[in-house]
Amino acid sequence: MAEQVAEREPRIDEQLQQFLRDFKDENGKDKYRLRLSQLGNAGGTALLIDFDDLIAHTPNIARQLLDNPNAILRDLELAAYAQLKMEDPEYAEQAKTLKLHFRKLPSHEFIRKLGAAQIGHLTAVDGIIVRSTEVHPLLTKGKFQCRKCNATIDVEQNFNRPFMRGPGICAHCRSKIFEFVEKESSYLNSQQLRIQERPEDLPPGQLPQTINVRVIEDLVNTARPGDRVTVTAIVKAQQNYMGRKVALTTFQLELEANYIEVVGKEVDVVELTPEDEHKIVELSKDPFIHRKLIASLAPSIYGYGDIKEGILYLIAGGVAKQLPDGMKLRGDPNILLIGEPAVAKSQLLQYVARVAPRGLYTSGRGTSAAGLTAAVLKDKAGGMVLEAGALVLADKGVACVDEVDKMRPEDRVAMHETLEQHTVCYDDQTELLTAQGWKFFKDVTTRDTVATLTSKGQLKYQSPTRVFTCKYQGDMVAISNSHKVNLLVTPQHKIYASQYRSGNTWLPFSLVAARELVNKRFKIKRSANWHGKEKKYFILPQYSNRYETRPAIKIEMGLFLEFLGYWLSEGSADNYRIMITQKEGKKHQLIEKCLAQLPFRYKFEHFKNSDSGNFMIHNVQLACYFKPLSNGAATKFVPNMFKQLSTRQLTILLEALMVGDGGTRQHTNGSIQRTYYTTSPKLADDVQEILLKTGISGNIRNHHTKGKMGAFGKANYDELDVSFVFKNTPQVGYHASHGSKSGTLKIMHGYDGDVYCVEVPNHILYVRRHGVPVWSGNSIAKAGIVATLNARAAVLAAANPAFGRYDPYKNIVDNINMPITLLSRFDLIFIMKDTPNAEADGRLARHILTLHRTRDTPEKIPITPEMFRKYLSYAKRVVPVLGQEAEDALWAYYMKMRSTTGSEAPIAITARQLESLVRLCEARARLFLRDTVTLEDANAITRLVTLSMQEVGVDVTTGKMDIDVIMSGTPQSLREKIDLTIKTMRDLEKQFGKTMDMSLVIQAIVNKGLLAEEEVCNTIQTLIKNGKLYEPAPGKISLIG
Repeated sequence: MAEQVAEREPRIDEQLQQFLRDFKDENGKDKYRLRLSQLGNAGGTALLIDFDDLIAHTPNIARQLLDNPNAILRDLELAAYAQLKMEDPEYAEQAKTLKLHFRKLPSHEFIRKLGAAQIGHLTAVDGIIVRSTEVHPLLTKGKFQCRKCNATIDVEQNFNRPFMRGPGICAHCRSKIFEFVEKESSYLNSQQLRIQERPEDLPPGQLPQTINVRVIEDLVNTARPGDRVTVTAIVKAQQNYMGRKVALTTFQLELEANYIEVVGKEVDVVELTPEDEHKIVELSKDPFIHRKLIASLAPSIYGYGDIKEGILYLIAGGVAKQLPDGMKLRGDPNILLIGEPAVAKSQLLQYVARVAPRGLYTSGRGTSAAGLTAAVLKDKAGGMVLEAGALVLADKGVACVDEVDKMRPEDRVAMHETLEQHTVCYDDQTELLTAQGWKFFKDVTTRDTVATLTSKGQLKYQSPTRVFTCKYQGDMVAISNSHKVNLLVTPQHKIYASQYRSGNTWLPFSLVAARELVNKRFKIKRSANWHGKEKKYFILPQYSNRYETRPAIKIEMGLFLEFLGYWLSEGSADNYRIMITQKEGKKHQLIEKCLAQLPFRYKFEHFKNSDSGNFMIHNVQLACYFKPLSNGAATKFVPNMFKQLSTRQLTILLEALMVGDGGTRQHTNGSIQRTYYTTSPKLADDVQEILLKTGISGNIRNHHTKGKMGAFGKANYDELDVSFVFKNTPQVGYHASHGSKSGTLKIMHGYDGDVYCVEVPNHILYVRRHGVPVWSGNSIAKAGIVATLNARAAVLAAANPAFGRYDPYKNIVDNINMPITLLSRFDLIFIMKDTPNAEADGRLARHILTLHRTRDTPEKIPITPEMFRKYLSYAKRVVPVLGQEAEDALWAYYMKMRSTTGSEAPIAITARQLESLVRLCEARARLFLRDTVTLEDANAITRLVTLSMQEVGVDVTTGKMDIDVIMSGTPQSLREKIDLTIKTMRDLEKQFGKTMDMSLVIQAIVNKGLLAEEEVCNTIQTLIKNGKLYEPAPGKISLIG
């Protein structure tokens, strides 16, 4: 009888290849063969495997991977690469290797549960990324060269040791001295992340724990601070060292990432069972569900029904929208509570942070070095790491910010962005004016000095504190007009603009996000004041050769500048002489008059049979100075020293340039157009810079004539012209009378490339794109790291009145220490006053005493905190749309409020409040789990918004509702006082001059019988504070402009 041969069990690599070949998805398709074949199209170097597929098909591999991944992972990757060779041999040859990534592991570990038992195992860990380093090259194989015999040795590096391994002793000559060959060594991109426990995973009363994650190759930059992630990783033990050589017995756990899945975008953080969902739907059918929800929010805090109602809407949130043109409309409402001491506002915020599906509580000072948004810190190796702050960690949730009036100035700027809706950069076609001329952003370094604008409108050169580049994919805002502006910037980039208000009124120039200017009318700024140096003389350097030395020559500066202008336009130079070409006429006379005053002999030589010719100066000393300024007409330039001169002297140079190659024509409307023509790109740049320093600006246009036939044959160079622009603050953007003809702003989709910017102390840069210059904002970076972090949180903020108690006889801006730009971004503002009232005080005291006696709320809580949290989480899934009845009701409310506004009356409501109404109506519909916003929602929200506006949107001087109290901080009554004061001063200027006694102005206004003396004094101080007046001397005032 023949002996039976045992069948050989397939090797583990064979099992994996069989899995990749044979596994089919639910549609019967070869799942992983398809993924392998698609790698070449995407340029991928890693194959993603769903671990549950591996468990179902080949449990043996799955089990070994979980228990000892280091032992088999390399063999599995070789097997996967062998399968890639079969599927796509051409790409396999190009890729050389293939990595395996795994996701959907059967169980996940909590960060605080990781310990010695998990070392060496493959596991999945959930958390939030709170810190990331820059990407660094990681040495994998070092090449060393012996200094004695030049032999080279390759040394494999150990990832788990922080120090580089050397070869020790040379095998050829026994030398121990080696040189590291950097270029021939092998590296991988690497990055360190730190993940923190999710708030919902924290045991009660515990601080969140963190763990470091090492990522390499294709995993770098796949996630950023604030992202919620599931990390598939091998748990490693990193040995601690004392110094370089002493290894300690203690180890630090870290994760070696195999795959990072960003899961924190839209998922619920509260797990809901089918039973939970059934209970929630049944609860929503209760006609009194709205009251029950309000009663279940912070039940231990007595009263504040309207405030709790508003907070409910904040937690539920409205619906974020992206319009077809790319414009994004935020859905999260923001609420500010201004509370006197002992009114429970902090307890209210802390409670909301606990029950909101994704809540976070912090103070205005921030709870970490990252503050509210982000911070850049130094790591142990000296590199920079980006750490997420409170608003980033609360992304898609609720950020409860206490004592917001005490926040740091840098966080105020960042919070302003969060409240409204963060890459702030220019495209790759934008240039920046530096002291060395125009440069593309990619060529600018911190060693440059760049043109900036001071708060007084002066041009000042400053060195960038940061220069950066980052990859950007997404929408851009194009702001273009053929001769006024040409910019392409990210939507959040700050444009230096003056926005239209009404009539002939414009807001002061300020930095405004580009997206806020779409379909808006505004002005831009193109000019500046320049305080250059006035120099009396130009010193022509001495000249020496082997035969003689000629001393330096002193020439009056204005005379030399005129001569320089003529020469740059019409001249040339060789080793011994200067020539200026011109025909007889007026220009000829001007040039000759200038030459006659110079300390050089000259003559004019006519061309044959022509009235044209050359002015000739045979002077080697002068020729040696001028020859480097040009190797032909297309390379001429203005030496940098002359561009630092005063406006007066630069004007002399400019006018001389215009005599040679300038042109002037008058338009049919009577306006004058002046243009300078040249074939030298550098000279065109110089003229544009000189125009800025003479108080106007200019645009450069390239006619692209090189190689084309013209009047004198084929052109060798491009013809350029610099057109003068005399309007320093031209109007662009939308204009109702002629659509968008005065300037076009539009969203451009699909930008994919580098964006650039710098940070300067003045925050305003002189930039140009396609030859059109304008003043615009800069990015504000942190330690050179620019990142777009998600901070899409609803903000519930609390602040204290500036003087302890809220003064009802002062407007809100005088009651709270917050900038008006931040204050105006809140949808609802509530005042929490501690006003004595016997009946109300009695009920409050009884409520507090009952809490202490029974250790429970006096009234039964309608919905338990656990179910309350689940209900709100479920409600956020609903996406209601505005019903017709609700739309009509909101329209009627808006029109009713606007109807009280005349040309001279205060404005009661703006479009910003209308958007707030929509957000809050959508939030209320969500609480009822309705797909449509109803009339009932609209009526309830208009009541709540009216209540809020009656508290903070009323001008206490007139008692009328005026939204400018919180929108601009300048109500109608104050604007009337300002107008009266300025008009009176204009009249007094005619009699007493620009500077006058303050007492004279006060008395003149009081005599009109319209304002009391105290009101006039307060108005004058407001104008001084706002920069409309200044005090040249004590008791003296003068209007600016």
